[in-house]
Amino acid sequence: MTEIRASQYNRFPTVVKNLLIINVLVYVACIVLNTQFKFDLSNIFALRYPTSEYFKPYQLITHLFTHAYFNPSSGSIIIYHILFNMLGLWMFGAPLENFWGAKRFFIFYFFCGLGAALIYLGVQGIEIYRMQQLVNDYAQHPDSAAFATLLEKLGGGINYSALQNFITAWKANPGDSSYAKESIEAAQSFITGLKNTPVVGASGAVYGVLLAYGMMFPNTEIIMLFFPIPIKAKYAVILFGALELFLGVTGFQPGVAHFAHLGGMIFAFILIKYWNKTNRRSFY
Repeated sequence: MTEIRASQYNRFPTVVKNLLIINVLVYVACIVLNTQFKFDLSNIFALRYPTSEYFKPYQLITHLFTHAYFNPSSGSIIIYHILFNMLGLWMFGAPLENFWGAKRFFIFYFFCGLGAALIYLGVQGIEIYRMQQLVNDYAQHPDSAAFATLLEKLGGGINYSALQNFITAWKANPGDSSYAKESIEAAQSFITGLKNTPVVGASGAVYGVLLAYGMMFPNTEIIMLFFPIPIKAKYAVILFGALELFLGVTGFQPGVAHFAHLGGMIFAFILIKYWNKTNRRSFY
């Protein structure tokens, strides 16, 4: 494998540097616009499901430059999201850009970002289809017991306890048809809410960069912030990939687009294999 000479190494190559600058500027702009003018820029840039009323095609790109910045429950500013993403981009992206050049790294980064978004939307589409089928089946024979069962089947993100009073009142008035209508509308609103859920962050593209680093420099030892023991890059990639798959399948960590992370890694692997196949003499 070709090595990067220390004399030729640029700690902040062009594409990585500009990506860092743009992400930080958008992050600061979101905070300033929200605190000073009550305007949520991230709400416009965030990615939505294609059938959502809030979806715009440009969100496939703009969500990569937008990060969570405000915690409504505590009123505090969130910095870890952009911090970890930008640290990963610089840590693994700079060596790749030095090795590949600006043009190839630019193509690779956005290919992974778009791939991550497509995989995420595909998985989300499967979940939406599952939920819609459950709601359609429930609508054929709605009652309080079936509604309680439906809420459990629809999964996370639904505040079941908040609907207990509704279910209790329905049980006390089983003949009131208005409850059935309201329950169907409520169930449908959960699906609409999923479609409208915003997705932000460069994580998908960064995970693709991580995988590429592990493939290009497999035996380079790295130290992660939360795992302060040197580990070879190839093992770090396997560890992160397995962890994201576990969290994505089990739903153990809700609110994080784990399948977008996996999507970035999958598309990174595909593109690297394609480049290596078409340019074996100089790619590795």
